[in-house]
Amino acid sequence: MPEQDHENADRGDLPDLGLRAYATDEHSNGDLLKNLEGRHVHRFSEGTREHAGTALMAVELSDDEMLGVQVTMAVDTSSMEVYPDVRERDDSSWVCDSFTERWSLGRIEEPCPDCEIVAVLERNIMDPETAEVLAVLDAAGQEPFAVNIHHDECGRTEFFEL
Repeated sequence: MPEQDHENADRGDLPDLGLRAYATDEHSNGDLLKNLEGRHVHRFSEGTREHAGTALMAVELSDDEMLGVQVTMAVDTSSMEVYPDVRERDDSSWVCDSFTERWSLGRIEEPCPDCEIVAVLERNIMDPETAEVLAVLDAAGQEPFAVNIHHDECGRTEFFEL
């Protein structure tokens, strides 16, 4: 299967952004996504009430701050597409095979809360038709895998305070 090469999001000197940053327009969507690297994922869940039709990834920003990141928007959010073949290269960049599998949220959530976002990858981010943002997840005892982070036609991701 062909591999998809994704550009690693480089945190650089970006300070740790707290929950407040996700509720304002002070930072770019790219900076907010980069800020997720190194964070632990506590769970995946389906949205309810006004958030029905979405699936969220709950990410710990600090000891007392949890952020919901929209990972899919669909009629059935009990499962989602996952990139199961993700590898780190010698130069510390990440590559994933274009093959996807449909996993239940329960299966994706199994390694949580010991699951860490080790990289946020962007591909064709300026082209709304083909743009992708992936979170590479790693947990002890399991091969890394990637999930899409949902973004709208303007390239923005929905974030929710939990």
